[in-house]
Amino acid sequence: KCAMIISNKSSEINQRIQVEFNSSGTMIKALGGYSQEEKGIIYFVVNTFTLYKLKQLVQEVDPGAFISIMDVSEIVKAK
Repeated sequence: KCAMIISNKSSEINQRIQVEFNSSGTMIKALGGYSQEEKGIIYFVVNTFTLYKLKQLVQEVDPGAFISIMDVSEIVKAK
């Protein structure tokens, strides 16, 4: 699975992900379509077993965050 986490506290969430998962996501700068406020998006690949832990972590840091969960069919890492 992959999660796209949209939040005003994306840096804090990414720091917690680094500590809790010993990994990090890809940070993307974004602009809210309605609010026109700067936001951050974290793209993070996670397995099904740790998805619940990720949701809890995000909820603790930013209860107003938006999380989109998607299936990932393949991950290819360039050497």
